[in-house]
Amino acid sequence: MAQYNHEILVNYLRDVYSLELLCCKIQGKVNYLNSEIHRGRQTISEFNHSSMPTLEVESVHDSRDLGASFSFIFLLLFGVALLLIPVIGIFLGTGVIGFTVFLMCGANKEDKDFEKSQNQKAQKNFEIRLSHYENLMKQARYYQSHLDSFTRSRDDSIIHLKTVKNNLAAAYGVNIIPNKYRDIYVAYYLYDYFSSSRETDLDKILQTMLLDQIVERLDRIIDQQEEIILNQRMAMALQEKQSEQLQQNHRAQLQAIARVEQNQQLQNDYLAMIDTNTRITNFFVTADYINKYL
Repeated sequence: MAQYNHEILVNYLRDVYSLELLCCKIQGKVNYLNSEIHRGRQTISEFNHSSMPTLEVESVHDSRDLGASFSFIFLLLFGVALLLIPVIGIFLGTGVIGFTVFLMCGANKEDKDFEKSQNQKAQKNFEIRLSHYENLMKQARYYQSHLDSFTRSRDDSIIHLKTVKNNLAAAYGVNIIPNKYRDIYVAYYLYDYFSSSRETDLDKILQTMLLDQIVERLDRIIDQQEEIILNQRMAMALQEKQSEQLQQNHRAQLQAIARVEQNQQLQNDYLAMIDTNTRITNFFVTADYINKYL
């Protein structure tokens, strides 16, 4: 099992973890913007196919109105007919007509109450539909004014994400971390483990860690620490840039340590890790857009 120089290894693992975090942050931004663009297009389309609701109040005529009208006409005719027969028939016809009119008045009152109730329901329904329409209009106007900027920001983020992924692939290209362990969870675990201990045997830790348990418990930890780690990496990169001569001397010392390593493969790994650290430091210094995601 390979024993790595602790300082070189920790610097390398910090770079890998920082790039994994940055990929995660930018991918989250891309996903959010894609969601907003999709929602915005749907909202605008829905609004364009909608119309201002109107209040439609109609007089309510149910079967009782029609039946009562026919009854009234019939009884009226019946009463007229009774005029042609004896006086008793006349009184009887008049009584029937009066009673019918009384029933009609009661039916009309019930119809008016029913009509009032229906109109109140129609008013309430109209107010609900109007509120929905106004909210839809407000959202549509918001997306109409922001959709272009969302799209540009999404496209820019995709370009940034590709750049970060390329840097991450180059970092993993040192090939001391096997493919199956190349994700944000292992990157965090390895950086946290080696930066907080004196351990130098990477292979041993990879073979003994329980990957499933690591993934299960690290989501929340990573979410809490991502901005801290990325800000620290940015600060370190700026500090190195400001003290460039000191950093060049320090890098030269690490390269000297690497070159005296008798194991040729280990020496090559060291030089590749140091080169990765230099490249990633320059990336964090010069990629101004990173601040958008912190």
